[in-house]
Amino acid sequence: MCHEVVKIGLNEWAIANRWSTGAHDAAPLTFTEKRKNPQATFSKVSKVRLVTSGLSGCIAVGLLSEDKFCLMHVFSGCNKTNWDQYREQMAKCATMMGGPITSAFVGYSDDVDKKNDAYNLVSQWAATVTTEVDSRLVGGAVVMSPANDRVSFNAAKLDDYKDAKAVDDAGTFIQHSGPLQEKQVQESEQ
Repeated sequence: MCHEVVKIGLNEWAIANRWSTGAHDAAPLTFTEKRKNPQATFSKVSKVRLVTSGLSGCIAVGLLSEDKFCLMHVFSGCNKTNWDQYREQMAKCATMMGGPITSAFVGYSDDVDKKNDAYNLVSQWAATVTTEVDSRLVGGAVVMSPANDRVSFNAAKLDDYKDAKAVDDAGTFIQHSGPLQEKQVQESEQ
């Protein structure tokens, strides 16, 4: 398999390494890498790709540090009432990246989303963790992919990632993961 694709579900986040630690987690060598170093047997870039979909009103958040990258899927129901719990989990995630956040991405599915609490709260939070915040229209899905000097945050075609592993099934390809909001007990179940 060329890449290890991990799907981030609703109200989930996951952190992966930008750089490979050996052949088992390295991306295939690019033509340029082969030309620069003919003896290289694996790329220094991680083969992990993080993807999320179903962004209808939801917000995708990508964070970058020197060594790691993270993708979050914030539910459209995130608002001023439940923001403290989201903010706490997002801050925990940013801390677990182990270094300063060098840039952040905020992805939304439609321009109307920019008027919603979820977008505004997340965008404001992102600006508190880094001065480099890129907000962009991505449609229904996003993929984060490391490259030599950057990590891309782009719209994705769902059919290209239908075989993605769930976060719980990703094994060592994911460094840390968790929920953005704890599941709440329905009043009828109490």
